[in-house]
Amino acid sequence: MSRPVFGVAFFLHLCVSVFFIVLGLEGFLYVWGIVGRSDVAMIAAKLTGIFGGDSAVYIILISILEAACGAAMIFSLFSTVNSGFLRISVLVSMVLWLTVIILKDIFGASVFSDFSIGVLTQWLRGLILDIVLLLAILSVRVKG
Repeated sequence: MSRPVFGVAFFLHLCVSVFFIVLGLEGFLYVWGIVGRSDVAMIAAKLTGIFGGDSAVYIILISILEAACGAAMIFSLFSTVNSGFLRISVLVSMVLWLTVIILKDIFGASVFSDFSIGVLTQWLRGLILDIVLLLAILSVRVKG
């Protein structure tokens, strides 16, 4: 019995890849004023508070990294990609998403200052979704 080529792992890999491409696009759309809200803007504001500088530069850098990592991961599904390059893309994606979890879900959480059951459940939902995405990033298979 042969195994299906397009299994769950394939579609999870595809979804993570497209998600990062969309995140990168969303960051550029935010900088250009086309979308009014973006999580990357909040992350950039936190980074600006920590390191200084212009938040637009952080948004652009993060968006480029997100889109490039997503493109490398999606490209690896349909053609041969240097396994070292893909490993670096997955590693960068993991670091980016860990940064999101730390800055948005931990340091940016209002659950600690404005506690209510509604705020708690919203915070837990966001944290759990971000952890699920981190696990999906870890599931991206590097061939070779």
